[in-house]
Amino acid sequence: MTGRVVACPIDEMNRPKGGKDARLRIPPQPEEVDRLFRGWG
Repeated sequence: MTGRVVACPIDEMNRPKGGKDARLRIPPQPEEVDRLFRGWG
């Protein structure tokens, strides 16, 4: 939108596996999200 390229702020450890061309992001199942938030409680 501004004509400038911004570097991705995600570091190497948190980058999705599969290389730099990985565009598919599979969201977690609702049960997994529930388990995550119950674990925080």
